Formats: sequence, structure tokens, C-alpha cells
Amino acid sequence: MKIPPHTDFSVIGGLSAESKDILRRYQPETIGHASRLPGLTPAAVVAVLRHLKRVEKHAGKDADKDAQTEADQSNANHPPADFRKMSS
Repeated sequence: MKIPPHTDFSVIGGLSAESKDILRRYQPETIGHASRLPGLTPAAVVAVLRHLKRVEKHAGKDADKDAQTEADQSNANHPPADFRKMSS
């Protein structure tokens, strides 16, 4: 799994100060790369992975919410086809 550039490792819960320092210093591009960093524990890698999945999940929900809002706005401007037939 890719780690987005400019990830703020200081906001990830469960990371020691040393782990945060290692991640900031090396800026790993993937979880695999992070898991091979000297001094980074498996627990720290799991904390990063959980954080990334949580961020990804929230980003997906925001995108779904935006799509639903657009659909709602579109439907508000165009009544259903049956309604148009009845009002003619």
C-alpha cells in the first residue's frame, strides 16, 4: 500500500517519538518500505497501516457523499419522467 507524500506521521496514534522521527526522516513510499526501515517496529508499521486505511475510508465516504449531493441537486432540477407526462 502506498503512503501519500507529505503524510503527517505526528498525528498517527500509537507511534513512539522514535518511530515518528524515523518515518519523517525516511519518508517511506510504501508500507513495505516502512517495514524494512531500521528501528521501526512491526507495531509502528501496523499503526501507519491503520491510519492510512482510516484516511482512505473517510475519503471514500466523502466522495460518496459528494456524488449523492450532486445526484440530489440534479433530481431537484428535473422532476421524474412520470410527473412530466402527467402535467402535459
